[in-house]
Amino acid sequence: MERIRERVEAESPPWLLAPISSLYSWLHPCRKKFLALPLRNSWVLITSEFRVLLAKEKRVAPVHLSELYSEYCGGEFGVESGDIVLDVGAHAGLFTLPASKKAERVVAIEPCPLNLAYLKHNVSGLRNVTVVEKALWRRGGRMRLFFGLGSFEPSLRAGEKEQPFPSLRWCWVEAETLDGLVSELGLERVDFLKMDVEGAELDVLSGGKRTLGITRKVAVAAYHLRGGRQTWPEVERILRKHGFETQVTEKRIVRGWRPSNPSLELKGSNDIKNSSPKGLDGIRTRDKPQPQLYGLPA
Repeated sequence: MERIRERVEAESPPWLLAPISSLYSWLHPCRKKFLALPLRNSWVLITSEFRVLLAKEKRVAPVHLSELYSEYCGGEFGVESGDIVLDVGAHAGLFTLPASKKAERVVAIEPCPLNLAYLKHNVSGLRNVTVVEKALWRRGGRMRLFFGLGSFEPSLRAGEKEQPFPSLRWCWVEAETLDGLVSELGLERVDFLKMDVEGAELDVLSGGKRTLGITRKVAVAAYHLRGGRQTWPEVERILRKHGFETQVTEKRIVRGWRPSNPSLELKGSNDIKNSSPKGLDGIRTRDKPQPQLYGLPA
């Protein structure tokens, strides 16, 4: 069934992806149910948790967008009531919106002008969401943001030889370090840090060492290429160096949590800490013998 869906999606025009994906979600016994409606150059994506307006995609089907939140969170690993959340690479709010249902505050960070327009529309009226119109990088300053073929592909690294884009259209954006932004916002803690920055995750983490010291849980999209290799091994190494226990999911999302977090010390097949070698999503988990003290900057 999955192969049939993938083939149909690959051969369908963008306007047809919405109804096909919606129908598939209702027919599949394990998929999250949603409704995707085409609206001019946009999609309206409706799930049981949120409704979001976003740019119509040629390369990403709505079925994947509806499940984006669950790619970063799973089981007892997720946003909890009263959390302070940083959504780095917020796009149109696909993570921000469901996170805002529980969190005390969500800071949605997005540099792309197109995505910002949708993001601001989607979070309008939400008092616990703050939109930051900046890119995060290893240093602050003015930088070029390159556009890809879709709204999910803007990147600060697209002009480099190892990550060429078919189109090198770009715009100027303001960049800041993660530590600089957290200091500017006056945050004393970060409970959940989600990151999807199209290959710049190592740069963002290098500018966020102090922030990692006050962060409780992290989820980083690390399937991007750097030097011809995916970044997840290095992302995992960095998180473990800062005292996190880690897990890498099948989709190469690196999850990190503090060993002292009692909410993750659970039993059962769907928990983060699983007695089997492969853990939650069929990928191995690791334990660090001597973690650093939580709350101290590295």
